[in-house]
Amino acid sequence: MRDALVTALVVLHVVTALVGFGFVALSGVYAGTARRVDRGDARAEAARFFATRGGADWAVVALPAPGLAAAVLEGQATAAWVAVALGLWAVAAALVVTVVHPGRRALRTQLAAPDRPADPPGRGDLRATATRTARAAAVIDVVFVLAVLDMVYRPGH
Repeated sequence: MRDALVTALVVLHVVTALVGFGFVALSGVYAGTARRVDRGDARAEAARFFATRGGADWAVVALPAPGLAAAVLEGQATAAWVAVALGLWAVAAALVVTVVHPGRRALRTQLAAPDRPADPPGRGDLRATATRTARAAAVIDVVFVLAVLDMVYRPGH
């Protein structure tokens, strides 16, 4: 019974990670596309993506709950690899909350009307917002890879 619960928690943890980090990665890709105002269809393409409210990036914030529960059941909650994973998660979650999610909202507003100039007055700088969002998403992608390596190889275990 306990093994089945641990397995279910690990599967939930992995699915949550794939959904959350996948959505963040797509946000970064489309933020990069939004910067390409010189490419005729880039603005419309980015506007379609950012038009959706999408909340899958919040899965990154909720990510440690099932993973930590599984670690507790396995008696691994105090292991070094768990501490490393939580540290990496803190970096990713902080970037989602402070840069990516607000960036998505700003880009949705900035890209809302296709006939607006690239950087409408009073709306903020589209390129700066897109660049900041894309870079934060790239950092989060690297953090995701490091976290996967940490959890697969479990240093100190």
